[in-house]
Amino acid sequence: MITIMVEEGQTITPIAYKNIITSLDFNRLTCTCGRVGDLKVHAYYQRSIKTVAGNLRFHICRVICESCGHSHAILPSSIIPYSQISLFDQTYIINNYEAGRSHNSAMDNNPMIDESNCRYIIRNYLNRWKKRIKKKRILSGAAPGLTKFCFSHFSAQFMQNKNTSNILYTGPVNTT
Repeated sequence: MITIMVEEGQTITPIAYKNIITSLDFNRLTCTCGRVGDLKVHAYYQRSIKTVAGNLRFHICRVICESCGHSHAILPSSIIPYSQISLFDQTYIINNYEAGRSHNSAMDNNPMIDESNCRYIIRNYLNRWKKRIKKKRILSGAAPGLTKFCFSHFSAQFMQNKNTSNILYTGPVNTT
């Protein structure tokens, strides 16, 4: 997995994602094996994200390393690996939980999110992320720096629930 850093709080659209992939210099990307410049576009797969506008369908780019043969999905930092709910919505739900508020406002803000989604996010947060984040007092409001913090300390995106290798790319990207 390769996560491309985009502006925090930015809602990503399929068109913006396509622009990121089109403008990305694949020669600057690093494989989890450590090689730089050996990644080539391999395939695409469909992925849906629950947004206010409905389920947005993305064509997620996969690259393959010509050195080690590993393939990686390329995701913007606003999309959490293996989740259909954005980083923004998940941090909103968690902040409401931590403040003792219900998650009804999250469901009102994004009608695609239901009670079951909220319970799953809170359970994942409590089981896997709360102790890590609370030690560093990083989760608050829009959580500026949350993605970089999680990658530097855990080599994963916040709320990533599988131990898949993930690298953060912070180089230039075009989302317009």
